Parts: sequence; C-alpha cells; structure tokens
Amino acid sequence: MSNWDISLPTAQKEGKVHTFFPPDLKLPMAAPGDLGRMAAKLLMEPIGETGLYYVEGPKRYSSADVAAAFESALGRPVKAVQTPHEQWNTALKAAGFSSEGADSMAAMTAITIEMIEGKLELPSAPERGATSLESYISAIVAESSKN
Repeated sequence: MSNWDISLPTAQKEGKVHTFFPPDLKLPMAAPGDLGRMAAKLLMEPIGETGLYYVEGPKRYSSADVAAAFESALGRPVKAVQTPHEQWNTALKAAGFSSEGADSMAAMTAITIEMIEGKLELPSAPERGATSLESYISAIVAESSKN
C-alpha cells in the first residue's frame, strides 16, 4: 500500500492518482505495518516455523479503489488516471528514476499486469493483514496535514 504514498500530492492538488495499471485491475496489497507484524510473529516462532509466507491486506484493491480512498480521506473528487505504456519510462525518469531503474520498474509493472490479467493463480489462503486500504490512506492524509 505504501507504493501509493507518492500519489498524495497529485490527489491533493490535481484530484488525480496516476497509475500504470488499468484502473479496475485488482492487485494484492499489504500495509507496511501488517508486514512488520507478520515478520515479528515469525521471529518469535520456533525455527521450524520458518518458510515462505504470502501476505496480503484484507482484500485486493485496484487503482480506482486507491483513488476512492483518497477521495474519501480528502473530501474531494479524486480519479485514477492510467498512464499509457509508451509513457512509463518518461514518467519514471521524471519521478527521479535512473534510466536503468525506469527500465526495470516498467518491465516489472508490465509483468505484473500480464500475470494478473493472465489469471495468475495467486495463493488462495494468504496471511491477511488487518489494515484496509481506506484506513491506510486516511492515515497518510492525516499525517500530511500535521506537516
């Protein structure tokens, strides 16, 4: 979920959440605190309990859901706006990525979309964090108003 923190300024100023994903594509997301709680739990378990754990938030969310969460938290209209694929590298470089970093991020995003749209079989019973997207976004909006 913290990948959306960078969208706060444009949600506030422009009423937009820029996304490379189709706005209605549901993705697994987890709040950093939920990941930390899972890590802490595993650190307290016997060594035999180590392994691979798949963690998600309470449900999957789309970019449109992110925009709706910002809209609710900000009390103003916010829309998810998809950046066309051919503009990804330019947008990433404008955001401060190196050429190599922009290439890598664009490739990772394209693969993610292909996997999700291709009906990749994600784990059916992930460890579920308790933090909803709405509460996460509300918290970062509230924190920004303190500054």
